[in-house]
Amino acid sequence: FFFFFFFFSFHFLTKMKYCVAYDGSAAADSAVQFLTLLLTDNDMVSVYNGYKPSKNSTKTAARLSHATELCSKAQNLVNTHCPNVHVDLAARLTTEVRDDLIEFCEEKFDLLVMGTRGLGVFKRVLLGSLSTHVVNHTKSVSVCIVPSQESIRRKPFLICADGSAPSTRAGELLSKLLKPTDSVHALCLYERGVGITRADLLATTEMVETHKKSQKEKAESKVHPILALLKDRQVTPDDNLSASVLETHDVKQGIVDYLVENPNYMAVVMGSRGLATASRLVLGSVSNHVIHHCSLPVIITH
Repeated sequence: FFFFFFFFSFHFLTKMKYCVAYDGSAAADSAVQFLTLLLTDNDMVSVYNGYKPSKNSTKTAARLSHATELCSKAQNLVNTHCPNVHVDLAARLTTEVRDDLIEFCEEKFDLLVMGTRGLGVFKRVLLGSLSTHVVNHTKSVSVCIVPSQESIRRKPFLICADGSAPSTRAGELLSKLLKPTDSVHALCLYERGVGITRADLLATTEMVETHKKSQKEKAESKVHPILALLKDRQVTPDDNLSASVLETHDVKQGIVDYLVENPNYMAVVMGSRGLATASRLVLGSVSNHVIHHCSLPVIITH
């Protein structure tokens, strides 16, 4: 009884503000469907659609009308599942939808939810990706990228833990999204061989095993803060929290491989370190890799 009283008090005082980008596509429909699973009656939603101007005023007016119709469609989809949630419409005239969406959302919303069409690597390089651009350039708002799916059901959440500040922020956001019956699994991956010197390679088997044990213990210590945060918030029963620490050859691909073997999650929650563009090109980005290779919704915090 105490747990449920604490939970509902916490969520009553925590009004979440969501924005959903909607263009009428199957991916956008999936994004709205996912959003409805997160919503409570106390939350607020804005539906965004950006349309470009035309030299012909009649065409511009027609585009505005179409954008408004799409926003209204998304509003109806939300209110069909969540009739008590207030939904605002934002059909905006802009020459660059990607940047306007970011400007519209910054400092105003807790989470931006949008679909992805799943462009291949070649097309992303040539044409760019709206979802990739938004994830890489937002500074304050968290972003949820939802691939096109026939149906989305409420399942456990997977949170990726690495002991960093972005990972902690991911845990804080997740605590606001959870409902009383939700389960959370925290995953920490560590790369095999990291920290091994040339002298270690010549060491005895016992010394190598000691090093491996130390690596695992360090990884386990990175999971504890996330579990402690969720327990402290009392947003879900302690029995619904679990964790695993696994060794992998590459963290980015390791997360994807784990989800292939364990697909029964509603979404993946992870932090982004906010690498500059040059760093992302040279080093890659864990969050970008997961977004483009994962078949589940991915929530990225900044």
